[in-house]
Amino acid sequence: MSNPNNINENRAALLVILCFICAGQHFYTELSNKLEATLRGYKQTSMDSNLCELLVKLTCLLVKGCDRKNIDQFSIDILKALEYISPEEKHEIRRYNGIRSLKEIALTAPLRYYHLITPIDEYFGQLFSVMADPNKYIREAFAETMRVTLTVLADREDEEQEKNLFLQMACKESMTCLASDQNDAQVHGGLLLFNELLRISDMKFESTYQDLFQSYKVMKSKVFSYKNIHRARFAFTFEQIGLSSPINIIDSLEQSSVPSQSFLMRSIFLENFLEICDQILPLIHQSKSTNAHVLIQILPRLASLNYE
Repeated sequence: MSNPNNINENRAALLVILCFICAGQHFYTELSNKLEATLRGYKQTSMDSNLCELLVKLTCLLVKGCDRKNIDQFSIDILKALEYISPEEKHEIRRYNGIRSLKEIALTAPLRYYHLITPIDEYFGQLFSVMADPNKYIREAFAETMRVTLTVLADREDEEQEKNLFLQMACKESMTCLASDQNDAQVHGGLLLFNELLRISDMKFESTYQDLFQSYKVMKSKVFSYKNIHRARFAFTFEQIGLSSPINIIDSLEQSSVPSQSFLMRSIFLENFLEICDQILPLIHQSKSTNAHVLIQILPRLASLNYE
């Protein structure tokens, strides 16, 4: 990993590290103490978005696995990530690095993340700086980060939060981006944000929607190879690792983001339902395929809010 420009070699090295992490708790703790700082330094020079994503995941796992009191490293990481997604940052990989880091921290340590992002309205204001990023993959990474963040907030929603305006702020920001005089990147970013707000407004429908979506996925038949046999020989060993093992963390992080309902968000949508429909429905005639793809996801969720 001495040469940051050799992407294939560096990806291979990272996958080897991941294999050692999955080998058991002893390797996990030892590698966490030895490599966490090294990977953090390399992350600053990574020039590939896919490599950057893997680096962010590994770094968060290693931080959590350190036997020293290193959980406060997440506070430093969040500040650095917010610096990367600031409007002054011109390097697109750094912007992607920043927004992905926020998502992975939220998945790895949700409670710590919740305390570090308060006050939430100010944090949302910083996140929105990448909502209309010129690069589609960064806008989609923003949507994924918002999904995890909104889930963390919905899980901890209480009456005291009614005084906060961050949900109204997010809804207003998405509607502003959907105005007719905005460019394609802003409209796409606004649709992505609006879709994530809809996801947490109706947990019952979201669960049904996901079940139906999964049932229509076409399963690809696997091509027989000796590589699959070799992999299967070790599958049983990995399945026996305890709940605290990194392999279980890796497999369950995405699944742990279960749809959660925000009753505050639902009430905001119902109060402004007709105005929202008046702004969303004309976008059906948008010719951009990226916008049409998000609209296909939005329309059934929007209809579920008010069947009348």
